[in-house]
Amino acid sequence: MKKIILYGFALLLFFALPTLDANAAASTAKGDAALAQLKQRHGQFVNIVPSHVADTESEKIIIKYRVKNGQIYAPHAGNTATYKKIAQDGNLHKRLWEKFIVTVPASKRQQVTNFTVFTDGHNNDQAFVQPNDSTWKTWTLAVDYKDALDQPNNFFATLVHESAHLVSLNKKQTNNAGANCKNFTSNGVCMNKDSHLNRFYQLFWQGPIHNDWVKTGKQANQLYLKYPSSFVDQYAAASPEEDFAESFMYFVFSERPTTAKTRAEQKIAFFYKYDSMIHFRNAILTRLNSYY
Repeated sequence: MKKIILYGFALLLFFALPTLDANAAASTAKGDAALAQLKQRHGQFVNIVPSHVADTESEKIIIKYRVKNGQIYAPHAGNTATYKKIAQDGNLHKRLWEKFIVTVPASKRQQVTNFTVFTDGHNNDQAFVQPNDSTWKTWTLAVDYKDALDQPNNFFATLVHESAHLVSLNKKQTNNAGANCKNFTSNGVCMNKDSHLNRFYQLFWQGPIHNDWVKTGKQANQLYLKYPSSFVDQYAAASPEEDFAESFMYFVFSERPTTAKTRAEQKIAFFYKYDSMIHFRNAILTRLNSYY
């Protein structure tokens, strides 16, 4: 019990809100202004009440594209007669892809070489990214067209969530240590010591939370019920990777916290330690504000 208390106290000490330099402060203010305008026009982007439409079906790949120079090409339709019309709707596919490239700057999505449109019904998997092979050099972005059309705010937030995976699980953040890895590993891939995800894991997961996560069979709902103030939402408790991505999403679509008393607040404040993340947030919000 003493170790747990000291562990939490150490986090509180570490996460006194970081002081921003002039450039970071200006970028934060610009992002906040764009966020305020977006909220005024469209409402919240996080903590959204799910759509009343809820249906579940097995995942169906509708169409796949290759990506080059920010454009999709070489369509290859999936084997699903049910969604034949959607597979033929090239304008829809381009609009879905456009939502991603206008939200996420090119420098943060260079590894995306494939784009897939799928569906598994409303309010299930809204989008995902996955590496194309074991090298993690290139990735696929997949989006559910039903969710994109039904809840645009939530869809944009999901794209931001997926972009957090891209910036935290790329070759610059990882190494080939394999079984000799002394840092956090994601699906067998070793994170660099100074990588964003390893630092996030060491601060917020290593110790009691990780142990309880394993004991619960890695069930997000059980971990969230035990540590509700440690996560920005229930899905964040699914894994360190999802916690990082959800916390980044809240970092983008929330004002800077004025306190960092809970671990959830500390996780949002974590990103303000990095100028690159502050500028990334600003780029997302200003781009989205111009488009949406």
